[in-house]
Amino acid sequence: MPHELPGPFPTLVRFWGVRGSLPSPGPSTLRYGGNTTCIEVRTGGELIVIDAGSGIRPLGTCLLQEHAGTPIALTLLHSHAHWDHIQGFPFFAPAYVPTTRIRVVGGHASAADLRRVFADQMDGQRWFPLPFDRLAATITFDHLDLAGDLRFRIGEVAVTACPTNHPGGSLGFRIETPQGAIVFLSDHETAGPDEPRIRDFIAGATLLIADAQYDATEIQARRGWGHGCVDEVMALAGSSDIGRVVLFHHDPSHDDTFLDQLVTQAKARAWYLEDRDTQAWEPSGDDFLSPTLIEAECLRRLLPADEFREWLAAFLPRAHLGEPKTLFTPAAVSDRTDGKIAHLDGLNLSRAWCWSQIAAVAGQPLAKAAGDAAERHLAAALPHVTGDYMGEHWLASFALLALTAP
Repeated sequence: MPHELPGPFPTLVRFWGVRGSLPSPGPSTLRYGGNTTCIEVRTGGELIVIDAGSGIRPLGTCLLQEHAGTPIALTLLHSHAHWDHIQGFPFFAPAYVPTTRIRVVGGHASAADLRRVFADQMDGQRWFPLPFDRLAATITFDHLDLAGDLRFRIGEVAVTACPTNHPGGSLGFRIETPQGAIVFLSDHETAGPDEPRIRDFIAGATLLIADAQYDATEIQARRGWGHGCVDEVMALAGSSDIGRVVLFHHDPSHDDTFLDQLVTQAKARAWYLEDRDTQAWEPSGDDFLSPTLIEAECLRRLLPADEFREWLAAFLPRAHLGEPKTLFTPAAVSDRTDGKIAHLDGLNLSRAWCWSQIAAVAGQPLAKAAGDAAERHLAAALPHVTGDYMGEHWLASFALLALTAP
């Protein structure tokens, strides 16, 4: 999936592998993909590849077709030596072409150590049938001194590396482009003691590519495994002035349906989680859903109950007192033959539905205030579900939600 950052000299980011731990091809992962980590970045006239998971194989096929016999030159940024980040390199077809030039940059004790990461899995015997020395490309290795300056250049492109929170160590990379910074933050366990340092590293990035292998439930049993939790990733991004977040390094057990749900939760958190003390400027005249209470209902469905109650207390801090009054007073409908004004019956029913849902999870005294508000709104709208076509052709579905809410 390509992401093009606009500008006079566009920067292209293409994802060839988005899985963590193990490739997971099959019909249940078709949309998000099953290959392990490999990302292509084109900027400033440079071809940059991040990691050599199984996704590097289709990238290699594409590059050979694109170059059609002309030399290929690229820089491979190597985050760490765990297998899901190097397993595709023996199958990278351009590495077998004599005119190909590959510069590998990674954080190991020496260039020789970095070379061994790739050579050891190509021993020509037990692990792979061909030895590393059979690769015809010109391959050079530049090691980064983790105790020294982690800034370097790829042509005119400035890059900074940063150690992440991962067993055995790993590196994130920040690539400066004309359209802003691209940050690759794979294999980083969120909410660790080094979070302030990571926040400084990613601050202001146009695009953050972040490890989000676990959801909020899974991470509880996997602390210390060195991977991110989607909720914590979104909180980190929200406090770091990030333009766009791409969640990746998906767990091999997460199919497309699961990831759809994960993305929905992440978007809701990004959009709503920091909202405070809403003034509830409604109705506007066009509403048939309550903008304020539908936001609350969205997060009620997504957040754990305790976290939702904490958020709601900040979002509607005086709700237990019946404020803002606009949310507790049913809208008056002056003309039910007017299709636009008839929307207000739908607004009242949507409020009845949402207040009922809130009453079921809120503590006292808010639960009583919410329950009473639900009854008032239901009484104001339910008698008018039928009677005029402008409302009766759609209000029944709203009434059903209101009547079946707990």
